[in-house]
Amino acid sequence: MATTKTNTSPKTDETADAELRRELDALRDMVSELLEEFRGDREGPAQQVEQLKAQLENYQGKAEQKLHDAYDAGAARLDDVGELIRRNPLTSLALAFGAGYLLSRLLGGGKDRS
Repeated sequence: MATTKTNTSPKTDETADAELRRELDALRDMVSELLEEFRGDREGPAQQVEQLKAQLENYQGKAEQKLHDAYDAGAARLDDVGELIRRNPLTSLALAFGAGYLLSRLLGGGKDRS
């Protein structure tokens, strides 16, 4: 099974998040301006509403793309973990056993400590 590695780094995700935040802030400012114009000038509210709808659809598409990218990155990481387990089954089993043992000790292991 061939796995493809996506080249996403926290730096790239932070940059994309910052860009999306800037765009959302710009949209918020534009909505405020449109509302001020709408209150002061009754001409063309239908056109302004259509512009707003188009911009909101644009940002919805961008948000959906970010969600899809995050899903793809998670799926790629899951494939990587699965491949590591297939290559080192005994090590994986030992690590899982050790983690379970530590958790049981930390959480009391079902013993009453009163």
